[in-house]
Amino acid sequence: MTTDIVIVAGGTGGHVYPAIALALHLLKDGKKIVFLTDRRGIIYLKPYLDSLHPIVLPLDRKGAGVLSLIKLALQVIQSFFISLKYVKSTKDVIGFSGFPTLATLLAGLVMGRTLYVHEQNAVLGKVNRVVSPFLKKIFTSTKKIARVPKRALDKIEFVGMPVRDDIAALSQVAYEAPTQCISLLIVGGSQGAQSFSDVIPKAIGMLPEDLQKRLHITHQVRPDDYTHAADLYEQQAKYVPHLTLVPFVEDMASALKSAHLVISRSGASSVAEIAAAGRPAILIPYPFATDDHQRANALEVTDRGGGWLIPQSEFTPLNLTTLLGKLLAEKEEGKKLLVAAQGVKDGYEKEAIKTLAQKVILV
Repeated sequence: MTTDIVIVAGGTGGHVYPAIALALHLLKDGKKIVFLTDRRGIIYLKPYLDSLHPIVLPLDRKGAGVLSLIKLALQVIQSFFISLKYVKSTKDVIGFSGFPTLATLLAGLVMGRTLYVHEQNAVLGKVNRVVSPFLKKIFTSTKKIARVPKRALDKIEFVGMPVRDDIAALSQVAYEAPTQCISLLIVGGSQGAQSFSDVIPKAIGMLPEDLQKRLHITHQVRPDDYTHAADLYEQQAKYVPHLTLVPFVEDMASALKSAHLVISRSGASSVAEIAAAGRPAILIPYPFATDDHQRANALEVTDRGGGWLIPQSEFTPLNLTTLLGKLLAEKEEGKKLLVAAQGVKDGYEKEAIKTLAQKVILV
């Protein structure tokens, strides 16, 4: 069967979610697609199995060291040969970073297909740098992007970050500052964040009793940290009336819609969804992200006045409590949050999905 395009994304939700957004948009337009992912990426595709029918490549990066690298290299080679089967029946291939992208784009190169990547972060990733000589275009989520090889500068084209329709719809919903109830949404990215489960309950517990009583908290917690986080909240934040701990936020659109303030890592997908929803955010970049790209993503937000950045090294209960106290104090009446809500929304490119779809199909 001939297809219009092969889409490949794997690894974290930050790579997979924008690829899903593009795939669903193209399907809605009647295009035929093939979606390739890996053993990690399939987790985020579970709600879309019936519509996207993803093919899982035998890639599962685990561990470090020489043996792990050898195993990864063999998996990339195996995935390359599997990808050949699918790219031979299409004319275009677009990757969304990660090792599945490497395998499939190499297959596309061998077959003489037109190759694209979409870079979600404010720093061009390693795989995208490696394949850049063979690409027709490098589509970006941010207007400024670092680590682009000189030979690839003329291939850069800003389109913005694709987000799923249910989250994109939130851009039409006006932000309302809290009056009585304050809804906090805490997300550690697609995989959760261990330090959040320790620092945040302690910080909440240090807030004044009257402020704690106004909080409605939804906290995404890694399964391994669930008991620890639950115990800390019970011991430290005993005045919080509504607390929900979840391993995964199934309906992110609803969670963002009801949030007055988000505390989050600053992966590209998380930042884009927060921007689309126009929700002010406290961002704590993951310090070990490749090329420190999460810090660059966070600065894109804070430079617009859309939120506040706390480096991991300064992410302590006291520092977080101090900031929350300033933002949520009754005398503020949500003024700082309202200003930040507008600032973060200014970074949302509402035509991103439409523009990207047109580029990869029509260019």
